[in-house]
Amino acid sequence: MLVIIIFFSIIFYFSDEKNIGLLNSLRHSVITFTTIGYDDLSQASNTIWTIASIFEGIFGVCSSGAFLIALTRKYLDKKF
Repeated sequence: MLVIIIFFSIIFYFSDEKNIGLLNSLRHSVITFTTIGYDDLSQASNTIWTIASIFEGIFGVCSSGAFLIALTRKYLDKKF
């Protein structure tokens, strides 16, 4: 999960025309990955930014779901 967040944060950093900085790109990446929402840095006019945010949101849902399924299976295997 951390690799996905860092990867998309680099995409946000290099696709930004206003140069918001690496920490703000990382913050946007974490917010998009964990809550599937845009924060105050969303840039609807930047196509790369929008597409990357959509894909990161999808990866966030899938990764979190896969983690919870694996955790539940591990817990249930020990229980029974």
